[in-house]
Amino acid sequence: MESTQIEVTNTLQANESIKTELYDSGASRHMSPFWDQFITYQQTSPRPILAANKQVFYAVGTGDFRIQVPNGVNLTPIVLRDALHAPEMGLTVVSVGCIANAGYSVAFEGNTCKIKNRSGTLIGSIPLTTNNLYKVEQVNAAITMPEQVDLYTLHCRLGHIAPNSIRKLVKSNVITGIQLINEGPKFTCLSCEYAKAI
Repeated sequence: MESTQIEVTNTLQANESIKTELYDSGASRHMSPFWDQFITYQQTSPRPILAANKQVFYAVGTGDFRIQVPNGVNLTPIVLRDALHAPEMGLTVVSVGCIANAGYSVAFEGNTCKIKNRSGTLIGSIPLTTNNLYKVEQVNAAITMPEQVDLYTLHCRLGHIAPNSIRKLVKSNVITGIQLINEGPKFTCLSCEYAKAI
């Protein structure tokens, strides 16, 4: 029998993910699947986006989006205004046209896309990759601690299964990402009592 692992919110693991940003002179809007980088956000009705390869993605929100632009050994934080949130996309598309319209200058010099602010200071230098794309890949490593949760809360989250079953699941590492605390005395769950009475 194949075992199944349940993950409950804040997992204890090293989440190492690569976030790719593509600087595209043909894109009409900034777009990203990474909801966690939006600093403002407004949900919208699904709106189709046609990619260059004719694949369709759907934008479901819009807002201001923060990125770190490489500039030599440093990173410059900038905010992309009115970016689209498209969860099905695999990478962030940075619209070179939108950057230029915001008052920055963009120049393709040699094998580099250079971005300067309004005063002419270089704030970004994006290298050309071997497949002729101006692309940045950033590795984000994050370690999250297990959530400390009491038995009653976990009982409610897991669909009101028996407390002894919860203890067994935690001890056998079927449930991960939590630290069971405050087991305490037996508790009475009003929802379970109500269900039994029906």
